[in-house]
Amino acid sequence: MILVTRVDVEDRQSSKENAKCLLSIELDDGERVPLLTDRGWGSSGPWSGTSMEEMEVMALTVVGPDAPFGELTEEEMARGYWQQLEREARDRNVAISAEQLAGLPHHVEFTEEVFARVEGRGGR
Repeated sequence: MILVTRVDVEDRQSSKENAKCLLSIELDDGERVPLLTDRGWGSSGPWSGTSMEEMEVMALTVVGPDAPFGELTEEEMARGYWQQLEREARDRNVAISAEQLAGLPHHVEFTEEVFARVEGRGGR
């Protein structure tokens, strides 16, 4: 199993960088089970103003644990995040622990439209 974050264009009408991310667990048979569907980012700059490497870092950041706040530590935030993903997986009939999820490889993939916009070949 692996974690996969798929990055796509959120607002197809805009020339501004606006991405949506879908974090899934890919099972051994290739089936993907969504875990987080409400993540992404926006920018006032154009898609062509960023690199694929920068976008990969941003994608991993926005689907990862949130930054600590209040009295919570980074470790507590991470533990809560992985526990949340464990619950999401179990709700979708995937039996995996938070610890196992945290140890999975994590890949980022981009849609063709994202590639085209970053390379200045497509979009608005």
